[in-house]
Amino acid sequence: MAIDPPDPGDPLVARLVEQSLAKYEHLLPPEALAELRLILEGFALTHPEMRTMVDRLRPRASTDASGDRVKDPEAAVGAATDDGIEGRKVG
Repeated sequence: MAIDPPDPGDPLVARLVEQSLAKYEHLLPPEALAELRLILEGFALTHPEMRTMVDRLRPRASTDASGDRVKDPEAAVGAATDDGIEGRKVG
């Protein structure tokens, strides 16, 4: 399974890191927060398990209409030539 290369400007990762660091802003100096931010972003963007978890948090694409969805485009091409009776082709 191919994994897309990480996007260093991913807004979801940035938001998650900021939420994680918010509780430490009063405890750590700005330099330490900046370094920790880089470490967390790098981990979230490169570690395979962490990327999977981040991807699960992404909003799903909305659909404009209901109905059947084609999972295999090649099967759809074969189905388009069939009139619904097995073994009998249209045309």
